[in-house]
Amino acid sequence: SFRLGNDHGILMGPLTDLLVDTCVPDYVAPDNLSVLRESKTRLEDIVGPFLQTMADKGLMTMPKSTVDDAPLSSTSSYLLRQFTDGFLQKYVDHRQSLKVAEARSLILQNDYHNTVQVGVDVASINPEDQQLGLDDGRKVFLLHQSSISSTAFELMKLCRQCMDEAVEYAAAVPQSEPVALADLPATLYHAARQVLDLYRAIVPVRYGKEAAEVPRTAAILYNDCIFLAHHCLSLGLLYRDKFAAATAKNDGDDTLLQ
Repeated sequence: SFRLGNDHGILMGPLTDLLVDTCVPDYVAPDNLSVLRESKTRLEDIVGPFLQTMADKGLMTMPKSTVDDAPLSSTSSYLLRQFTDGFLQKYVDHRQSLKVAEARSLILQNDYHNTVQVGVDVASINPEDQQLGLDDGRKVFLLHQSSISSTAFELMKLCRQCMDEAVEYAAAVPQSEPVALADLPATLYHAARQVLDLYRAIVPVRYGKEAAEVPRTAAILYNDCIFLAHHCLSLGLLYRDKFAAATAKNDGDDTLLQ
């Protein structure tokens, strides 16, 4: 006789994927995280009785928990139980994957040859200061004016969005929250790094040959690297105090960027 518990995920696998796609929100505001906890409770109230009814009718094996013996991990009931038990972690992972997917889309779909101007025209900043002995030598720390790809510009904006969101969650999520939500700020922090890693992994490979043959592309690639390096050097200083202040509100650990 056919039992869903022995379908090796053929039926329940797509059902679980559908639940992930329809039940896990794309974004929940830091001050509204109770929505996630309520959604988890509602799912447990629905899935639990469903699994019990199916087990009572002999259609599937009812797992005691998601940490039962390994052979049970392939059963359909386990997939559903795993989804409800790990609902909060699903949101954390989904939030990270959306950021990474957005970065990948920017790199692959944007026209890399479109440029924007960034930085400061150092030569126009009080040109007489040096003659008067008033130059404080700080110009060397400024990002000199240059043209970079719109791709690099948008990626840095996305990177900062990840960091800003991480700060907001760090301020809103107490350390007493479940591990998944407590790890959300750190997950978004790592997503910011992954955004830049994607540029490093894709752009030189995709445009390396062109950069070797076309001076303009080589210049854009060089300027992109200078732009990204400049902002990477300052991100830690910019967000260290923000993370410290945010985690201090929840009596948390402020060593994320130290």
